Amino acid sequence: MSRRLAIAIILVVAGVLGAGCGSDEGDQGSSQASAGDQPTGQQFSTSPVVTTRRVGGCLLRSDASCPGADLSNGNLTDLQIRRVNLSGAKLIGADLHGSHIWTVNLEGADLTNAKLNPADLRGHSNLSGANLTGVRAYHATLSGANLSGANLTNAVLDRANLCETNLRNANLTGTSFAGTNFGATIMPNGAIRNGGCLGSRG
Repeated sequence: MSRRLAIAIILVVAGVLGAGCGSDEGDQGSSQASAGDQPTGQQFSTSPVVTTRRVGGCLLRSDASCPGADLSNGNLTDLQIRRVNLSGAKLIGADLHGSHIWTVNLEGADLTNAKLNPADLRGHSNLSGANLTGVRAYHATLSGANLSGANLTNAVLDRANLCETNLRNANLTGTSFAGTNFGATIMPNGAIRNGGCLGSRG
């Protein structure tokens, strides 16, 4: 009897353990299914709208005024602001990727080697006399902007929108315009260059 009892006990214990393992597997399966129901990063924008950011001591937002500010190598990506005064400011090497800064005053500003690919500076923005040497502005929107007297030496404006842009007396030495959109654009010599405008100057 003792041997039979021992065998019975062993069978009961084995059955309990087996049921317990099955329960764990079921729980793990439910957990994985729940994880699969969670939203992934692809379902949301990876570039949220930014309307305020402090860069180099300047609080950048709509209607901000920071003339002469030093924003060199600053992060101005994805900003969406308007009517900002950055006249005479230093934006050497600054990154404006994805930014929408409309009606900005960059008169006499230094944007040497800044990244404007792509950036949207439409809306009669003032870049007259600005230093844009080596600027990368692929697909940038500069429609309606004033770049008279600006230095665009070795700048890259490939596929940029220069609809109704003023380039009178600008230095275009070595400037690349591959696929650039011209339309009612005032060239350095005062001539009007047309090619059909894309989009609005704002």
